[in-house]
Amino acid sequence: MFGFLRLKSCGLTPGDRLLYRAHFCAVCHAMAEFGGRWTSLLTNYDVTFWLILQSALESEDPPEVERASCTALPPRRVRVQPLSPRARRALAALNLVLVDSKLEDDEVDGEAWKAGLARRALKSPTGRARQTLEELGFPLAALTGLSARQNALESRGERCLESLAEPSASAMGEVFAFIATLCRRPEHEPALRCLGGSLGRYLYLWDALCDREADLRKGRFNALGGVYDPACLRRVLQRLLSEVGQVLDSLPLRDRAPIARQLLGSLRSRLSRELPGPELWPCVPGRRSTAGENVRTTDCDCNDCSGCDCGGCEGCGGDGCNLGECCGCGGGDERKCGCSCCDCCDCCDCCCWVDLSRRPRPRSRLREFFQCFGRSSPAPWHQPKPWHCLCCDSANEEGSTVCKACGASRPPGG
Repeated sequence: MFGFLRLKSCGLTPGDRLLYRAHFCAVCHAMAEFGGRWTSLLTNYDVTFWLILQSALESEDPPEVERASCTALPPRRVRVQPLSPRARRALAALNLVLVDSKLEDDEVDGEAWKAGLARRALKSPTGRARQTLEELGFPLAALTGLSARQNALESRGERCLESLAEPSASAMGEVFAFIATLCRRPEHEPALRCLGGSLGRYLYLWDALCDREADLRKGRFNALGGVYDPACLRRVLQRLLSEVGQVLDSLPLRDRAPIARQLLGSLRSRLSRELPGPELWPCVPGRRSTAGENVRTTDCDCNDCSGCDCGGCEGCGGDGCNLGECCGCGGGDERKCGCSCCDCCDCCDCCCWVDLSRRPRPRSRLREFFQCFGRSSPAPWHQPKPWHCLCCDSANEEGSTVCKACGASRPPGG
């Protein structure tokens, strides 16, 4: 499951992008210091996210980014986030044990010779990593027995997704709860454990979704099996991401918060592309100004839910699907990257509070001709036809786009 926590940097400001890169380079330097320069090749985005949370909670005033020689190209100077010796040891040791657990799982999945060769090469630093984690108070059994617990569930034919994802959830819960122990912030341990549990369940199901076709072709076990409901799986994954977002909002991440939110938006974006939701109508800026005081960001006209199944329209990091506030894409600032809002958040396929007055409408030559004389319709004798609101069944004037009684938007074609 390595590599799934990589975020899109297009939605970050230049300062946040440099800060994220500094944490990535800090992982690389910590690995080289603990296990030798060649172990820096194990640097990954997953443990970088862990480090971002750890550095945010360790001190209310984190040290400034420093410049240091690159581990791969020593003449090159890179920005590195300074870490305490204790944090560097814990970070490198945890990463090595996680990599070993991943390789152990690969051995079971049929890649015995490659995974076995890598485990033998990492045997010495991994042994020191286990010893280091035990000294720091990490419950090592949560990771060392992960593959065995997972295989026991799969071998007895367990089909409940919640049960199948539990080993990964408990292991990730311990990994993130360890941040509270490392930073001596016990008050954040329940929230971090909840964050790790939800993230572990999500990553297990996401990994099963990505490997489903290959597993079925090779006859290997897959949690999703031969038949699964994409809509149901999408709701489960979105619920887990919503839980992750709620925990991130509750933690005092300060200047690291935009990076954490961007990662969550990247996960939602990939989920939306892999499992598209119901297509309603495109969301455009101006939604709130049209809906007025009656706007409710969790309302949705998806028939099977009472609110957006992505956890609310505010889940993309702004106040909803607003191109200027979602992630900077399409905005007029330095974060503009040329991509559309729907590339960076997943709520644009289910939001109902949109400004229909700003939707592009096809223009006919006859309509343009009458507009030259100040008329908006080619038929002066046309009688206005009211439309009825789907929410309260109130009658409204033809030209209006919002219900005068409840504030709901006029549906397309309504």
